Amino acid sequence: MAEGVMHVSGRLQEGIEPFETRLRIEFHDEADGRTRLEIRQWLPERLAHPSEEGWRQAFTKLDATLMNVQAVAANHREVEAWPS
Repeated sequence: MAEGVMHVSGRLQEGIEPFETRLRIEFHDEADGRTRLEIRQWLPERLAHPSEEGWRQAFTKLDATLMNVQAVAANHREVEAWPS
């Protein structure tokens, strides 16, 4: 588990003032050999919706990357299985 406070400032989206957020990230082993990632974030109420959309976009990209890695690994195993 990782937990911390992040201070967000600098060049932000229009209408968003600097703010502070607390994050907790946990990895859990699942019975089927998979790993469950749990992320909790505490934000000022006015930022909850924009943050949800940001997380949704980030996880969509992560899913696509992981699917690509799995496809490449499966292809690599198939190539190795071919007799020389």
